[in-house]
Amino acid sequence: MKTTIIRMIAAGGLCAAFAAHAGAQTPDGARHGSQMDIPFEEPFPGVRFGTVWGDRAAGPHGTFVQFAPGVASPPHAHSHDTHNVVIYGVVENPYVGEENPPRFTAGDHWLVPAGAMHVTACVSATPCLFYVHQHGPHDVIMDEGGPAAD
Repeated sequence: MKTTIIRMIAAGGLCAAFAAHAGAQTPDGARHGSQMDIPFEEPFPGVRFGTVWGDRAAGPHGTFVQFAPGVASPPHAHSHDTHNVVIYGVVENPYVGEENPPRFTAGDHWLVPAGAMHVTACVSATPCLFYVHQHGPHDVIMDEGGPAAD
C-alpha cells in the first residue's frame, strides 16, 4: 500500500513537472533554427559563409563556413582569435611552416590565435562544414597578397 501511494505521488510530481515545462515561455531574445534556414553567400569559389548571429563584417559573430572538397585558402591571418568546430568533413588548418598538421573531423575543435598565419583546407572527398566564433569582425590579413577563402 505504501509503495502504491509513493508511486502515485511520484507520478503526480512528474505530471506537474511536464505540465510546467509545457507551459514555459521562451525567454526574450531566444532563437533556434536549422542550418537550412541560414542564407549562405559564396565570396570565393568553393567557399560559403552563413552567419548565424552577429555581423561578420563589423563585430562579434558565429558563422557556418563550408568548403568544397579539395579547396584550400591561401596563407592568411585574422585580427581576432578564431574558434572553430567541425560539423562534417575533414579539415586541416596548418600554420605557415607546420609539417604534418592535425586533421579535424566532426566534433573536433581548434583555436587560431589572432595574427597567426595559417591555411584552411577541406581535405576530404566530401564538403567540409565548420562553425566559426569570433569576438570581432572576420577580417583577412594576407601573407603574400591576393584574396583569401577563409
